[in-house]
Amino acid sequence: MKSYRTLLFLLFMLGVIVVLAFILALVAVGTLHAQSKPAAGPVPAPLPASYEFDTDSKLRIRELQYQNDQLEIEIQKMEVQIAQKKSLQGEEILAMKQVALEFANKHNVPLDKYVLDPAGVRFVKK
Repeated sequence: MKSYRTLLFLLFMLGVIVVLAFILALVAVGTLHAQSKPAAGPVPAPLPASYEFDTDSKLRIRELQYQNDQLEIEIQKMEVQIAQKKSLQGEEILAMKQVALEFANKHNVPLDKYVLDPAGVRFVKK
């Protein structure tokens, strides 16, 4: 019985030694990896807050900005003209429908059976 306890104790101690050896190996590998990393190079200089354009480049940029602004103004004027012309177009369409309605009433055209054919300028069956 005593030898059995001794054997268990020795096995326990062997297990502890193996675990400790494993832990030491992990620590050694970790230290090797830490040591094998290359040393950091010199710290780079901080970047400047801004880069100023030279006079010629500034003038070219300003000229291009001005031309772009002029184009934008022209585009906006054209958009206003387009909106005005679309409004006039809508009024013309309403006027055409009014003339067609007057014609239909004058000639007793049943609008539930006929529709306006604007290309042929006539009423055709639905």
